[in-house]
Amino acid sequence: MFNYICEHKKRFIVLGVLLVILLVLLFNSFSIISPNQRGVKVTLGQVSDNVYQSGIVFKLPFVSKIKKYSVVPIEMSVIFGIKNDATVTKDMQSVGTEINLFYRYDENRLLEAEKEYNKKNIESTIRQALKASIKESVGRYSIYELIPNQDLISSEVLESVKQRVVDLPIYITQLSASNWDWNAEFDEQINQTK
Repeated sequence: MFNYICEHKKRFIVLGVLLVILLVLLFNSFSIISPNQRGVKVTLGQVSDNVYQSGIVFKLPFVSKIKKYSVVPIEMSVIFGIKNDATVTKDMQSVGTEINLFYRYDENRLLEAEKEYNKKNIESTIRQALKASIKESVGRYSIYELIPNQDLISSEVLESVKQRVVDLPIYITQLSASNWDWNAEFDEQINQTK
């Protein structure tokens, strides 16, 4: 038996290499899309005309890839600090806040999302819309009215952001403003009035 293996050593090596190549090709010829994802096939830079539901999707190894998009809400947190991106109240006080926003891809516009957008520029556009919307909303309130009205402010900002990103292939599902912060000078003014 040992002599047989030694005599056919080259044949076993070639068969082993071929087996490894076949396994690599086999495992690169499909992609698994989970139930909370949808997929878009991209072949040599060309986007297919189909959006794939959950399951196994076959593709050409090394030539095609399946770009997966989550259809569950994605959390995005943006902090507007006092020193940068501060918001000004109607009584001219600089305030900062943290915005937690959830968005998800519009399943009917995934092909558009793949062809024209990427996650980075979608989130950049959302961030700019948030910045404009929070400044607009907070500017209607005095610093003393912020905390009691933070739910109302969150609702106003949510509606404003939705209007500003209506062209993106996403839905904004939830938004909350919290962790309000203001200048140290305002804290000193409060302490002096006590």
